[in-house]
Amino acid sequence: MEPVKVKLKHPVQWGSETFSELVIGRRPKVSDLRGVDTADGIAAVVRLASKLCAVDEALIGELDLEDFTALSDAIAPFFGSRETGANS
Repeated sequence: MEPVKVKLKHPVQWGSETFSELVIGRRPKVSDLRGVDTADGIAAVVRLASKLCAVDEALIGELDLEDFTALSDAIAPFFGSRETGANS
């Protein structure tokens, strides 16, 4: 998989580094969901995003909501379609 880059409209200062983009460097694995309570909503996305981008969860927590939404949208396609029924 090619890395997925998410450009941040609102860069985050983290220590001595400024993050102007986050890179989803790999596809998620089932093991990435261990310890993630998917019913926990935002916290689950923060934990998964931090694993896929190889950054601290606290950094994800500092993202502007607009950038967090863009990052979440970049992760969502990995979960595919959840269509059910006879025609799927």
